[in-house]
Amino acid sequence: MQTDQLFFIFAFLPLCIAICAAVPQKFKPGALALFSLVFAAWGRPADLVVILSSSFFTFFTCLEIEALREKGFRRLAGLVFAGGFAGVLGFLVFYKYLPGAVSSLSGVVPPVGLSFITFSLLSYLFDVFSGKNKPSEDPVGFLLFVLFFPKLISGPIVSCHDFADQLSNCRVSAASLERGLRRFVIGLAKKLLIANALSVSYYALSSSSGARTVAGAWLALLFVSFMLYYDFSGYSDMAVGLGAVFGFELPENFLHPYACDSMTGFWRSWHASLGRWFRDYVYIPLGGSRGTVFGTLINMLCVWVLTGFWHGGTLTFFVWGMWHFVLLALEKFVFRGVREKIPRTVRVFFVFLLAIIGWVPFFSSSLGEAVTWLSRLFGAAPLWDASVSYYLLTGGVTLAAAVLGCGNWTGSIYKRLEKKSPKAVRAVGAVLLILLFAVCTAIMTGETYSSFLYAGF
Repeated sequence: MQTDQLFFIFAFLPLCIAICAAVPQKFKPGALALFSLVFAAWGRPADLVVILSSSFFTFFTCLEIEALREKGFRRLAGLVFAGGFAGVLGFLVFYKYLPGAVSSLSGVVPPVGLSFITFSLLSYLFDVFSGKNKPSEDPVGFLLFVLFFPKLISGPIVSCHDFADQLSNCRVSAASLERGLRRFVIGLAKKLLIANALSVSYYALSSSSGARTVAGAWLALLFVSFMLYYDFSGYSDMAVGLGAVFGFELPENFLHPYACDSMTGFWRSWHASLGRWFRDYVYIPLGGSRGTVFGTLINMLCVWVLTGFWHGGTLTFFVWGMWHFVLLALEKFVFRGVREKIPRTVRVFFVFLLAIIGWVPFFSSSLGEAVTWLSRLFGAAPLWDASVSYYLLTGGVTLAAAVLGCGNWTGSIYKRLEKKSPKAVRAVGAVLLILLFAVCTAIMTGETYSSFLYAGF
């Protein structure tokens, strides 16, 4: 794994940048598509069979839908859309939720990032069928939309329309390199320096006697909550940064969710591209909040059932989805007039508390394990033991850094300092980024690297 990461950073990425900078503008999308194909096939070439099958099935289905609609065969176009929807979703269900069938019939391991690819394809299918967008007649551009390697594994989810609008302007420049690589290094540091360190602390504490105490259960919950945030937001930063290197503006996926003062704000800030997808393609088409209270609740319920199912087919993910459905429903209909009267600091604390409690079923292997963890959190266990002190001491500095880094205050401080002394601050920032990259490289040459948590979703 370490070798693959070092190869990507020091061989694949520089070569891709150099070629995309050198070739004429009209060939840049094709060059990026070729590199994305290599990236998708690296280590597991069989993944391409599934990805390309699903992609070109969608591509030609949308062309057929448009052709039928232009001829006035709207009902037949609707049937083709239904078949296309079932086909694209079928790839996801078969490979993600029927692993026994996959292993016995084909022996193919489900492609990494298939859920993100599927949602991108479904959004394209919906947009073409609704008439929002014309179907693409450029297979290379469409393939790049599906396979663009910065977003392939864990998003963010991008609409084909937004991506296609940027194809003609994709280019590598000194400004794009500086801006994109800076963001990439920040994301890499979030993953390697914080998420991985918290991961070590979490799994060590979970296997110790301290996990069976009240204090240990809360400490483990803090470790895993910040581990997930820095793991996934770190990947998103890298994706956005690499997109910027090549002249693409990928959507932000994390907007300081742990600093939000409402659950609605939390879910507009956490994995924002997924939230927008469910809003645009499930919640609003069902009627959104335009109908009765009961109808709105049903629409919200559908969204959260599907959100839980998207993450996994077990009851633990269903419970996690229901937890957030209940919290959002209470906030929207019960505590709407009360919440504004509470000081913002208190609101932020309780939103953070409710959000991290929701990670208990998310990270539990069974409902029984989740219930046990929750019971310890709320007193059905000894209060403390010596191992908790040890893990608090060894992981406390990283945890404190994680808390300080999850808000917007660090960026605000940087901007204020930059206004006062722009050249000095930028010079110091550049030196710090180089040092961060050197430390990250040293870590990747060792044995402490681990893959992204969200790569499996």
